[in-house]
Amino acid sequence: MKEKKKRQVHTASFWMFILPALFLYALFMLVPLLGTVLYSLTNWDGISVIYEFVGIKNYIRLFTNDSAFRSSMAVSFRFVALYTILVNSIALALAVLLDRVNKKLKSFIRSVIFMPNVISLIMVSFIWQFMFTKVYSELAGDGFFPDITWFSNSATAMVTILITLIWQSVGYFMVIYVAGIESIDRTYYEAALIDGAGYWQRTFKITFPLMLPSIIVNIFLSISGAFKTFEIPYLMTRGGPGDSTNLIAYNIYKEAYLSNHAGYASAKAVVLCVIVMCIAIFQIRAMKRKEVEA
Repeated sequence: MKEKKKRQVHTASFWMFILPALFLYALFMLVPLLGTVLYSLTNWDGISVIYEFVGIKNYIRLFTNDSAFRSSMAVSFRFVALYTILVNSIALALAVLLDRVNKKLKSFIRSVIFMPNVISLIMVSFIWQFMFTKVYSELAGDGFFPDITWFSNSATAMVTILITLIWQSVGYFMVIYVAGIESIDRTYYEAALIDGAGYWQRTFKITFPLMLPSIIVNIFLSISGAFKTFEIPYLMTRGGPGDSTNLIAYNIYKEAYLSNHAGYASAKAVVLCVIVMCIAIFQIRAMKRKEVEA
């Protein structure tokens, strides 16, 4: 009887601690998500209290009649692929190089590289806009660099967004890779040294294979983060020139707030959410498969 009462008290304490968090999660995550799904089935303009239920017409229009949406999806997939490859390659290279540095210097370098991650994307956008328009122009005028109008060309405009986002986020991914390297048992490296393996052999045969869980996590985080990129293209290029940097998140913003098609924009947001969820499911399955193999 005494044991049963203790269990009941323990269960009650558990729910007392977890219910506030569950309530806040439902309030700020689940309710807006459900609202977005419901609005995607209407013709709501984002302002009026009167709107009609249109069923799946928004989704039909999305995949059959909206060339701008298809164009933004193509731009987004290209951007996501480039960003994911570049940011993970740079972050992994930095983590591997940092592993060779002494502890005090390692902590300092890691802090410096991570620092841009704590700056808001709005400030980051203004910093790099100044770098590309003012600093680079001055250096190009003095003959140090070729004269490039970064925001007037579709190819270079995308490069500016990639550089800005990579600079801001690479430290975050690097820290995850550093943690992955530090979790590897050092006896593997000692055994490899005894067998005569060189540095690069140890890196490719031990470090990279054992860091696969960290790599999978970072790939998922970079893909989902890239799909949701909004502030940088909004502040730096406004989706231009043309539609060359019109990423899906910016396309949703324009549909909802500039065209006043909130219901239709909600349908686009639901499609984006489904894409990110599919990526998350794939990542979870890949992690589970790796755990089973281990």
